[in-house]
Amino acid sequence: MSLPVLIDRWPHHHIVFGLLTALALAWISWTTYHMLVHYTGAVPAEYFSRQRRPDYMRYQRVTNRLFPGPRRTTHQ
Repeated sequence: MSLPVLIDRWPHHHIVFGLLTALALAWISWTTYHMLVHYTGAVPAEYFSRQRRPDYMRYQRVTNRLFPGPRRTTHQ
């Protein structure tokens, strides 16, 4: 969401400031994704869902975890 601001402000600041800001935005995005998937969201939730719902493993094989997209094919 902050990329338009970065692009708008790029000519008004020194290039080092713009590069550091871009790197910081990339790091924040990566960290947020990593935390959502591995620590606070998907992995722990899916672990408990597998234990409580017998058909959940089949659902996991054909559904993408976080980003929407085409269904995955099962390899059986």
